[in-house]
Amino acid sequence: MMKIDTRKEDGKALREKYAIRGVPTVVLLDRAGNEIDRIVGYEKRDAWVKEILGYAFNVGTLADLKAQADEKKSGELFFKVAMKYYDRGAYADSSAYIGRAKSDQANSEELKGSIALLEGECLLQTEPDKGKKLLRDIMAGSDKEKADAAFEDLAGYYRKKKDHDGTVSIFKEMLLKKGDDKDFLNSYAWTLAEIGRELESAAEAARKAVELSKEDPQILDTLAEVYFKMGKKQLAVETIEKAIAKEPEDEYYKEQRAKFLE
Repeated sequence: MMKIDTRKEDGKALREKYAIRGVPTVVLLDRAGNEIDRIVGYEKRDAWVKEILGYAFNVGTLADLKAQADEKKSGELFFKVAMKYYDRGAYADSSAYIGRAKSDQANSEELKGSIALLEGECLLQTEPDKGKKLLRDIMAGSDKEKADAAFEDLAGYYRKKKDHDGTVSIFKEMLLKKGDDKDFLNSYAWTLAEIGRELESAAEAARKAVELSKEDPQILDTLAEVYFKMGKKQLAVETIEKAIAKEPEDEYYKEQRAKFLE
């Protein structure tokens, strides 16, 4: 067992070698150093242990799924293989299996949507313009879960590229669909405050989120941060003090107040 900090120099090299896209990621290797498979993220302990044990016996690994897919010619199995390759950063291989998954006429509408989302994510890495178009189309669709995922992919892409115009554009598109979602409004306001863009719009969104959440302290903090970026120091202090009143032991809110007063 080896735990690696991907922020340190040796960790950065291994992160690049194994195409780690996010943490936590567990990569299982055989004795020769070949990858058996990986687990991206961590949800629940029991499911995680079950997956690890399965991989130890070649159940659910990339090799296992490829063998099953080639035998059954199943769109669902081809999709699972494509996901495995995508997680490894092997985008050409992922695209090839996406194509095979799409060719199965028996695919359900749910599976078709999942395949399209993965295709957009893959294209975002290899042909960004095509990926952005496909993901925006999914965002505009009626499947809320897929639209949210497409938005997160695009928002992450623009953030990584430091493309503030793209970030604002994608948030505004989603605002038309999620204008009454307090969590989205909070994220929208915080993002605009972070990049210092359209702060009046950010304040409006944050105030609405505060109202919808019945003054959730975290959302009050967002509104306070927006006011601070707007140069409205007194409003920032008054707003963060409401958050402190609700959670008086929270050190972060106190640090925010001190920052506003400096």
